[in-house]
Amino acid sequence: MGLLRLVLVKITVFMVINRALTLKQYVLDSVAAGSAATLFANPAILTAFYTTMTSAATAIQTAINVWTLAPTKGNKKAIKDAMDAAKVIMKSYALQVQVIANLPINAATREQAATNIEQSHLTPQKLGTTKKGKPVQPVITAKNIGTGTVEAKIINPNPFESPKITFFVAISKAPITLPVTPEAVVTVVDGQLKIIAAYAYQFFLLSIDAKGRVVTFKTLTPAMDYTIYSYSKNGDTYISALSVPFDVKG
Repeated sequence: MGLLRLVLVKITVFMVINRALTLKQYVLDSVAAGSAATLFANPAILTAFYTTMTSAATAIQTAINVWTLAPTKGNKKAIKDAMDAAKVIMKSYALQVQVIANLPINAATREQAATNIEQSHLTPQKLGTTKKGKPVQPVITAKNIGTGTVEAKIINPNPFESPKITFFVAISKAPITLPVTPEAVVTVVDGQLKIIAAYAYQFFLLSIDAKGRVVTFKTLTPAMDYTIYSYSKNGDTYISALSVPFDVKG
């Protein structure tokens, strides 16, 4: 008899990594752990696929090396492109690990499936359900969908326990000056949003309830750079960590 409910891989662990060297090492550590684990070694996950993962990590380092020698805007973008490609491959790795870890022949219980996942260097999602407490940190993305219009959304994978309310904040980025003007410092202290900035910034706030995941900012200054943040609350007591910021143009 199979497991009643699959134990999923928590892909946000690597999807939110924004430092190139950190992601590169995470990919290499996954190759080392997975290829050595009995459940995930070839042919369960092919040697050729592990080679693809290693190549993705190498591509990140190559992009870093090129940018170091020639720190142009294009070379900096090449680092992000290499990171995005590595994350796509890591999602494929996570899916393969998830399937193998949950096979009835490999796991009789959900706890055993979670242990299997941990052998691959990936992280299993928490088992069981809990009372509505502190919401998870929102993982967000954003994109320009028109003049002065930006769509922002929560992309935490399911299962995702919806908070009572989620706030989205858009703050204009610092102007380009000499000497450099530092970006605004955004924090949430005791449930209160706190912004410290050395420049006159634009500020926008939207909220969504319960299972909502998408908001649209409609009156941003066209082509101006903004940073989007998000955080969730379950009442006044349980407040999530502030999301990793996401930059977008108005």
